[in-house]
Amino acid sequence: MSKKPNINKHQEQTPESLTLTRQEFSGPIPPPLVLEQYQKILPTAPERIISMAEKQQNYRHSTTNKALKIKNKGQLYGFLLMVLIMFLSAYALFLGYEKFAIMGMIFVAVPLVKLFILGSKNQ
Repeated sequence: MSKKPNINKHQEQTPESLTLTRQEFSGPIPPPLVLEQYQKILPTAPERIISMAEKQQNYRHSTTNKALKIKNKGQLYGFLLMVLIMFLSAYALFLGYEKFAIMGMIFVAVPLVKLFILGSKNQ
């Protein structure tokens, strides 16, 4: 005869639970608790992470400043070219070259009118 295992129907069962935690952060520097955990693994990690974030910020600032300087130079050169064409057109008109003077004036006026009516590309 085979013995049946002793199963106690009234045996207390403990419910199992599972807790799932998800944390997110945005930006180059993690929250303080995460930095503390990094420090437990590698003592210099928080300083290295902060240094990396500072270098990235400095790079972004320098890149933005360079782009603004280039844009400002382009606007200045465009203005100087426009003034030069206007003077050359006026001089051509003075010398009696009406066709060249009109072409120069149109060359300057059309883009300016377009800019004032349509606005810039970035807006």
